[in-house]
Amino acid sequence: MEQETENEDHLRYLGKPISDINSLRKIFSEEELKIINKYGAWMEALVDRKIEPITPEQKRFVDVSIGIAEQKSEYEKIWMKIFYARNNHLIEQKNAIRKIPQKIKDYVDRHLLDIESREDISIKEKSDRIIHLFCATCAAVATQPIPGFDIFFLTPIQFYMATRLSAIHDLSLKKATIWEILTDIGKVVGLGYLAMHLIVAGYKTIIPYFGGYSTVPMVYGMTYAIGRILNEMYIRRSKNKDQMTNKEIKEMFNKLKKEGLSLGKKKKEEINSTRKKF
Repeated sequence: MEQETENEDHLRYLGKPISDINSLRKIFSEEELKIINKYGAWMEALVDRKIEPITPEQKRFVDVSIGIAEQKSEYEKIWMKIFYARNNHLIEQKNAIRKIPQKIKDYVDRHLLDIESREDISIKEKSDRIIHLFCATCAAVATQPIPGFDIFFLTPIQFYMATRLSAIHDLSLKKATIWEILTDIGKVVGLGYLAMHLIVAGYKTIIPYFGGYSTVPMVYGMTYAIGRILNEMYIRRSKNKDQMTNKEIKEMFNKLKKEGLSLGKKKKEEINSTRKKF
């Protein structure tokens, strides 16, 4: 009976790829992708000990994943290729966060500590406050008069927002991983993220005075939509619910962008005050 249960546990993960296959696809051959699409989630479940190894081959696979055995089989080599690719993504993200100017990061960290350490407010209120903090920070950064300043720093700041939202849902150490966060961001970023940077740059170089006034709600709104969508993804993941579909993400993004634009217009004075602290 126990053996049947174990087999059923394994079967639940077969026929599914790893969660971040799209961001890693380009480094694998077609044959490797076939294996990942069929066994990726199963291999990941073994490594994360969501399922226990049954056969000697599966036990050896786990040993390889933790570095106490040398990779030999095709599955082991593919998994280690995934591991190193993800590690490179992690390094890239850490490097991105390091690009945030120290004065801005110190400002954000002080406010994050105040929010995250509080025990008298709910997770929802914490997430709302964190999203607003990063929205206001990004909007304040975007109003700096130097062309290109905002484009260089907005992405790292929004990456940082994603890690903090994940942490308050207790996902950073348990169910979520840095590479999953990056995958989630990638889903959202394609929905007008580049356009936001181009518009900001255009405002500053073509109509700088009007641009500074108009940039605040636009950047606030885009960051707000990104933060709210990521937060919804993490809520679902923390409750083991189905992931958001691309259709849901697009519909939610369009709705939240308008909501964020409206909030950004109302908070211009606060954001201008924030800018003076950098």
